[in-house]
Amino acid sequence: MGRITIIGGKTFVLDVPDGTGMVDALNAAGITVGSCGGTGTCGKCRVRLTEGGMDGINTDADGCFLLCRAVARGNATVAAAPGTVFIFTSDNDNDTGSS
Repeated sequence: MGRITIIGGKTFVLDVPDGTGMVDALNAAGITVGSCGGTGTCGKCRVRLTEGGMDGINTDADGCFLLCRAVARGNATVAAAPGTVFIFTSDNDNDTGSS
């Protein structure tokens, strides 16, 4: 089990079992991101890893990747990539409430 911190619009902190796809973890937490349903085509979840690690990521030339395609591995922190419009919305109160 790892703690994943996601910074973008708001800051969300999720406890995610190792090996869980981040799109599944986000959906289970009631967090909606992007418009492609996790297929990796909209680019609205483009992030940069700032701490820790994740599996299944393919970084671009800027060192960024699509969070919806990543797999949890331990503790990690990701932040919105520069120039990315990155807004998480949630139906519940699992976020820290900070921006």
